[in-house]
Amino acid sequence: TKLSCFADTVWDLNAAIFEDHYRATSLNFDLIPAALRLATKHYCWLLLNHGRLWAPPGAKRTRISVTTVHVLFVNELQFIIDWLAQRGITAFCQVTNELLDAFVDAILDEEDPLTGTSRTLTEIRRLWGHREILPPAMRLPQAPPWAGEDTAEILGTGSTARRENRTPRIAEPTMQMLLSWAVRFLEVFADPILAARDEHAELY
Repeated sequence: TKLSCFADTVWDLNAAIFEDHYRATSLNFDLIPAALRLATKHYCWLLLNHGRLWAPPGAKRTRISVTTVHVLFVNELQFIIDWLAQRGITAFCQVTNELLDAFVDAILDEEDPLTGTSRTLTEIRRLWGHREILPPAMRLPQAPPWAGEDTAEILGTGSTARRENRTPRIAEPTMQMLLSWAVRFLEVFADPILAARDEHAELY
């Protein structure tokens, strides 16, 4: 297999993957917006060749696997970079903490599964965690994303979640009908139901 070099637009990763069950794997940087392509290549090169500088809570600070880099690239990383490019970002150093807050609001409004949303936020934290070894123009803001707040709290799954409940309220007519039937069960149906339960208990 021909080894890829940094200048290639497609990096063939198969030479670094030894598991037989993995199919052909590559990073296609043509899928990345042109303005952020070089920065993305630098970042992916660091993920593939450098020891891990940042790890999610509970994970070991060892180099992540080549296959994991591929999964991150084709899922979370492409999504993040496309979103930034659509908002006029041409360098990671242009990203602000306010923009990262807007990113959270945007992905929550999309109503994506929380597991996928959590992985997306983790990848932004990972990119920030490598800022020390990225060139200045490729660094996220110095302050930790979302002031270091736990992902569960940001997404509204923690005990003291900061985000509001986005579940639509039950319409007033629907609530009135539910209450009406609840009262009817108590006043009309409860006695026969309890009597039948007692009779069943005596028989069995």
